[in-house]
Amino acid sequence: GSKASAFLALRTGVGSFVDRLAAALGDRARTSSPVRSIDRRGDRLVVRAGDAEIVCDHVVLALPPRQLA
Repeated sequence: GSKASAFLALRTGVGSFVDRLAAALGDRARTSSPVRSIDRRGDRLVVRAGDAEIVCDHVVLALPPRQLA
């Protein structure tokens, strides 16, 4: 049988998912923010983007697959 893929595609493109997620999260979401690093601090994540250090529970990365490798 066919195997399920770990990846999926959206008919309207991944950008539409990011736009809707950012709209739903309001000012809690940051888009177009180049990330320098993501590290664990206990059970939290520390994201460094520009001069900002953001401590959070979850991170959603939306970037081309080749940049994830």
